[in-house]
Amino acid sequence: MRIQIAPLALRAIRFAAIETYPHECIGGLVGHYVAPDQWEVDLAVPYQVAKRKRASVTALGSSKLAEDFWGDQMVGEFHSHPCEVPTLSKGAPLCDFEEMEEGAIEIIAAIWPGKRDWNVRFRAYARLGDRLHRRVKLEVTGG
Repeated sequence: MRIQIAPLALRAIRFAAIETYPHECIGGLVGHYVAPDQWEVDLAVPYQVAKRKRASVTALGSSKLAEDFWGDQMVGEFHSHPCEVPTLSKGAPLCDFEEMEEGAIEIIAAIWPGKRDWNVRFRAYARLGDRLHRRVKLEVTGG
């Protein structure tokens, strides 16, 4: 299982995480399914209207607008974890894979300030079959 992500999409997630630090960011992933266990992400769209806290974030209408605008090209969402590890949060609304459609993906960006730059680490998950979530390999495409 793998997600291929365009370099600019990954940079957009990184930028959103830095911009909202020390609060969480949230956004949509635009792309397509290549196979049942493979996705391509072409674009990351940060949601501007959100209720942000240090340990949680809720989209306020932005996700519905993104779905209306991008339609079936929405393959999932991303969010950040300031000063934490990029793992699924138990009980967090956006990490509740029971509510996500089969095949939806989630990219989590852990972010913390470094001495000269920001440190960001990414992990990806998918909702597949009987397991609510599985960790998925994240690969940056060329270009």
